[in-house]
Amino acid sequence: MVNDIYENLAAKYDYDSIVFDNIKSSEYPEALKSTPYYGLFMVARRAGEIVSEDRYWTNVSHTGQTIGREEIFLAFQLYSGVTGKRTDDEEGLPLTLRLLMRLEEFINLRDSEENAETEEDLIEKINSTIRRIESGRLPTDPFRRLDVVLARKWCRVFRLYAFLQINPDTHRSKGFFARDLKTCRRRGIGSGYLKRIEYRIRFYKLLDSRLHGKIIVLAEEWENRCLSGEIPANPYTYELIALSYFDTDEDYMTGYEWLALLVGRHPENMDFIKWKARYLRRAGKYDEAHAVCNSILETDPLDFETHCFQSNLYYMQEKYKEAQKSALIATSCEEDSPLGYVALAFSYLNDQQYSEAISAFNRALELDENSVDALRGKSKALVMVGEGYDAMNCLVRAARLEPHNADLFRELADVYFMSGYVDECRRYCKKCLSLDPFSSAAFVLLGMLEIREENTDDAVKWLKRSLDIDPNNPIALNELAYVEHMNGNDDECLKLLEQALDIAPDFADVICSMGVVYYFKGDYDTANTLLDRALELDPLHVGAMVTKGNALLSQSLPEEALAWYEKALEIEDDFPDAIRGKVDALRALGLEDEAAEWIKKEGDLFDDNDR
Repeated sequence: MVNDIYENLAAKYDYDSIVFDNIKSSEYPEALKSTPYYGLFMVARRAGEIVSEDRYWTNVSHTGQTIGREEIFLAFQLYSGVTGKRTDDEEGLPLTLRLLMRLEEFINLRDSEENAETEEDLIEKINSTIRRIESGRLPTDPFRRLDVVLARKWCRVFRLYAFLQINPDTHRSKGFFARDLKTCRRRGIGSGYLKRIEYRIRFYKLLDSRLHGKIIVLAEEWENRCLSGEIPANPYTYELIALSYFDTDEDYMTGYEWLALLVGRHPENMDFIKWKARYLRRAGKYDEAHAVCNSILETDPLDFETHCFQSNLYYMQEKYKEAQKSALIATSCEEDSPLGYVALAFSYLNDQQYSEAISAFNRALELDENSVDALRGKSKALVMVGEGYDAMNCLVRAARLEPHNADLFRELADVYFMSGYVDECRRYCKKCLSLDPFSSAAFVLLGMLEIREENTDDAVKWLKRSLDIDPNNPIALNELAYVEHMNGNDDECLKLLEQALDIAPDFADVICSMGVVYYFKGDYDTANTLLDRALELDPLHVGAMVTKGNALLSQSLPEEALAWYEKALEIEDDFPDAIRGKVDALRALGLEDEAAEWIKKEGDLFDDNDR
């Protein structure tokens, strides 16, 4: 009799409202909380949390602590009374729990950006779980029967939700969407939730086809149907998705013109106002974007997102002190968010405050150890303080998190190059190119490797390959100019440098290279003007300092030359050309004993290959 009461109570409970709207239609019956039926309730709650994490699927956001796997196992009473250990044999687990596990695995995969093979394996795992759920007769045991009934009711809609999260073309072309929707409808899934899925499918098709007008029409249709009460969901869902879709250099004007109409209709909608600031940033209208941010902060001075965004605006304007101020305010608004610390760290990094940058990146990584942005930024700061090995470790960690991110392997190759590890640099360049055959920067690095090894023909081949991909790559032009200079073709060298300067007029390396060429031509006035300009742009440009010293030494001004070599060595105490220049200047001043000390230092620092 008692079991019958439990069975009836559990069967009558509305689990769907928790899963699909993340709300409790009523408290779970107290009598069931000490039975395995409580596990079904906990699965529904966890599934509701997952669905609510995508703001586009529900108008009710999840709040509170996430339900853990251990809590669900305890609720199902899946611990041995003898050993106290958890039952881990998946075949013995309730089907609703196994279905939830597949959904969690899929969402974790989406967030970690794993490779396509793993993705395909998990898709098959989900499909296999669904086949297992839908096969066979209903059990006679009341708990097992309810578990199967709920699993069969939810399995197709969970698959639709999961596959629509990552939206690659291969999954949209499977042709099962209509079939799954029909099955969900037949099994009693609420029409409101199914309409959300139908809209998502229709919207993806329009995005694939780049039908801008129809994208806007469908987004506004969704708004009207939600506001009328026909669909209980966020009415601005697809307008926000569309604004994100249009946020590209190619399409942002379409989005901006439409956004003006949306803001006109909904002047209090803060999401639309924030999108206005983003579009203004893309258009390069930074002052207008700041004005929008300031209007938001007048209403809500503690708006974390806006402070972060404003920090980024200042960063793009190269106003790093202001960027730091906004980022610091952001971190005070949300002390436990890594995003504010990442913004702060990058503003320190570009302001050449490397210790502060490392500290801020470390704080971001304490809050999110898998933040790829923080790992990449920290690696750059570590390189600047001479910690190349630690920088490599940061990038290796980042590459493990995003193994198909070609840029990470190119950055890793760059650090190995700067640290003198030629073979490792070449290996990671090739890894980058296996992921992205059109990485212009990777070909530049290969060219620089060949220059270092004095293989000029191969260097020219790689640098020209880079320029075939990106004719406006000033680094490739600068390196190719260096090869021409070394081959004695200074006219062709200057032609390439002028081309690079037209593309990047404030690129200190190019300006320094021009100064070097004029120094070798004996035109010291022109060389000095160019080198001063390079140092104005980059006050820590060691190459420009050494060349100024060389030019002064060539004009029999050893004392002034020595001052520039010493400045260079204050920044980089093992820079070979600065050491050799200092030795020559000391000898020119008759200071042979001091010169001998620096010759010994050079010998201690470099082997024959370095020399």
